[in-house]
Amino acid sequence: MTNIISVIPAYTGQQVTLKNLDQWLNGLITQVSLLSGRISELESQNSNKDLTIANLNNELTALKNSNKTSSISSPIQAAEFWANKTASKVLCKQITKEIQETTTKKNNVIIFGLAANEDQNEEKIIVKNVLKELDTDVDLETIKINRFKSKNQNEKAPVQIVFENEEDKFKVLKASKKLKDKGNYPNIYINPDLTKHEMEITKKLNQERKDLNNNLSHEDGGKKYGMHKFGKDTSESKFFWGIRDFQLTRIKCSS
Repeated sequence: MTNIISVIPAYTGQQVTLKNLDQWLNGLITQVSLLSGRISELESQNSNKDLTIANLNNELTALKNSNKTSSISSPIQAAEFWANKTASKVLCKQITKEIQETTTKKNNVIIFGLAANEDQNEEKIIVKNVLKELDTDVDLETIKINRFKSKNQNEKAPVQIVFENEEDKFKVLKASKKLKDKGNYPNIYINPDLTKHEMEITKKLNQERKDLNNNLSHEDGGKKYGMHKFGKDTSESKFFWGIRDFQLTRIKCSS
């Protein structure tokens, strides 16, 4: 064991014990898990952007070919020509706006279900207490807290949390499922801060997920499930439909 630890900078020169080795391994597992989540999100974003760029290139190619092979001989053709050019410009502006909005929101999460407090200092304390329940190592003194305005007085306006970096955001999102087990915050939810386009996609996916789960053929205790063979498994396992990286996917039941 001494030879193994000696190659780990964090423990060079220290007395080797199972405890500090376990601590080092747990820290490494946490870092790998966070990196895995970040890589998955980046791959999803890159895939969406690649598809958008490919569509734009196809449109530009079509416009160029149209300019080379056709001539404008009537007011109707002229109107169609400029309509195509205008549509491409509008699409480019929409893509640019989406990229800018995504960049602005990349370090943010939204807390839903938290009652508002007129005293801003008191509200910040409440928000930080919620985040403390997640038991992460995020420095809560560096976060920014913004309460949105609600159009309906009977609804609890969401709260935007801005972290210093994406790593802190991912830590909080990953740990947010702990809130459902906390007696003090049974109806509090933490989600990523989405753009308008992402919210529209999510709304559509949520409805599709609901329909798919309602149509599953098996039921246990009022909850429906399906059967599916995952990867290299030798037998089928229970599953339900979920959303991961803006895609519908089968989620393997833990039990």
